[in-house]
Amino acid sequence: YRIALAHEKAGEFVEALRAAQTAALFEPKNEEYQALVARLDQATVEHRIEPLLKIGKKAESLTRWEDAIETFEKAVGFKDDHGPSRLRLAYNLLQGGRDAQEVLKHAQKAASLLPDEAEAHYVLALCCERLESTKAATRAYERALELRPNYAEAKKRLKKLRWGC
Repeated sequence: YRIALAHEKAGEFVEALRAAQTAALFEPKNEEYQALVARLDQATVEHRIEPLLKIGKKAESLTRWEDAIETFEKAVGFKDDHGPSRLRLAYNLLQGGRDAQEVLKHAQKAASLLPDEAEAHYVLALCCERLESTKAATRAYERALELRPNYAEAKKRLKKLRWGC
């Protein structure tokens, strides 16, 4: 347990997790050990996802959609309920020309994981717009604008949906 704490303090999460799991194996009823394992498990996942997010965002900025998709899929594979990874995956799937129905599940999950993130609702709206679900797209754009009133692209797309201009 002390070794796990020392590794955690040093930022060595994988080693810390192994040590904590060993301690918990020998004392499975020790709640402190179990809590440490849970905390380190989370930290290890975040530690693995961060580099993937950087790589994926770089590929996205270079409009290398397929590379970005592959990278964000790996990140989602590490943690299914990681909102930022899910959001970036949905966006890149849309930009990569993937089937909007396929993208919808990722966009919906991103919006539910990041309810206060305007971009998550914007991406959901884009997806709904592609699926020609005008009401759902309008609601999602409106939510994005509630969260970020000066979101120019959301304003523009909402206006186009409402007025056709």
